[in-house]
Amino acid sequence: MAVFGNLAGNFTPYTEFSAKLRSSEDLLARDRLYQAMNKRGLLRDGIPNLVYTMNASMLGFLIRDRCDPAGAELTSGRKVDSSAHLVNQSFEAKTKPSGRAPRVASQEISALFADLLPSFRKRIHTHDLAKDGET
Repeated sequence: MAVFGNLAGNFTPYTEFSAKLRSSEDLLARDRLYQAMNKRGLLRDGIPNLVYTMNASMLGFLIRDRCDPAGAELTSGRKVDSSAHLVNQSFEAKTKPSGRAPRVASQEISALFADLLPSFRKRIHTHDLAKDGET
């Protein structure tokens, strides 16, 4: 909920929490994620500010209902279809990757998240919710 503090005007918890999320380990993991997808031909070449653009589009799907009540009327299936269309049109490579590329990339990405789990668990279990007003 601290992330959504930004939307409600409470910037302090959001800033402190997001600073923790941007640790060097997280940034390295983010780079590994995009490298795996690029190396396997899963992402379109030449997208300016790729990381920002992808994150902005994902965040938009998470907070859209809060900003636009019309979005709340869509079924989950229609929201998923819309998100898939955006990803396909905006980020996926124009040519299909080689036969094994998606499987190999998924294995690399799974290993990446497995590497991150211990530090995420530590941060989650040591995070002081009362400090962020989330009691």
